[in-house]
Amino acid sequence: MAKLRGLSQLDRVAQAALGARGDLTASELLEAFAERLEALNPLLRAVPVVDVERARGEGTARSAEPVNAK
Repeated sequence: MAKLRGLSQLDRVAQAALGARGDLTASELLEAFAERLEALNPLLRAVPVVDVERARGEGTARSAEPVNAK
């Protein structure tokens, strides 16, 4: 997870570029998002329902695919 520490500082375009180069998988992006959300949401209360387990389950089949910039 050390390589993802600065991921939250990047905008979506930069994150997509990492995915397009194969430096970041969808699973890695999800885990970074979940970690950041867990840290900030108690303070912000911006996301009322979080189902990270469902997202992990749905993403398992694609976990090795790079993130696609669309």
